[in-house]
Amino acid sequence: METALLSTIAVLLIFAFSSGAKAANHYDYLQFVQQWPITLCYKNSDCIPGARLPLGFFIHGLWPSNFSGPNQPCVGTPFNSNVMLNQHSLMGKLEVSWRSFTRRPNMSFWEHEYNRHGTCSENNLPQTRYFSKAHRLWESYKAHRMFRKSRVMGHRIVPGYPYRYRDLRKAVRQEIGGKNPSLICKHEPANNTWMLHEVIICFNATRYNVIDCVRRSSCSGAANGYIHYPSR
Repeated sequence: METALLSTIAVLLIFAFSSGAKAANHYDYLQFVQQWPITLCYKNSDCIPGARLPLGFFIHGLWPSNFSGPNQPCVGTPFNSNVMLNQHSLMGKLEVSWRSFTRRPNMSFWEHEYNRHGTCSENNLPQTRYFSKAHRLWESYKAHRMFRKSRVMGHRIVPGYPYRYRDLRKAVRQEIGGKNPSLICKHEPANNTWMLHEVIICFNATRYNVIDCVRRSSCSGAANGYIHYPSR
């Protein structure tokens, strides 16, 4: 009788701890966030002055998120740089897809993003799988490639010109099965211009199917509906 009782208590404790861990890291979907370096570094003192920035969208982060509102602070195993250093192939890929365009080293950028966001997905995507998944998403959903494939008035969407918000949004939607992305802009009050900064594509938490993003775009307030897609 005593042995059976102790066994039952042990099972309940294991269940409690495992349930608590999942609750602490619960999330409904993933936001895959890509940023445009030129807008990121516009009047940004954290960037290196005069640095030549590439014309492409690169990973800002992969953010586990909840439909119900802001996430609680993530609970999980902190970023381990030694694990990353032992993944030479993965590091080489991330040096291309997930770069820091500020003075912060890449490793520090990855650590920041993983500790703030990635640990929330540890139950499904522990560190190595998390970064591998982000890189694979980038390979499949490069925002600059989506824009280039779309045409407005017979012309491709390329950096250096203003575009209507609806045309930029449509260019992404038609490449992700008609689902809604979120576009994030940076506002320049001096001349009331809006610059395209980030493109967010959202995915199911487990199957990684594209779903509608619920985050409201910050570009919708652009004057006359036009957004600058800066080149330099």
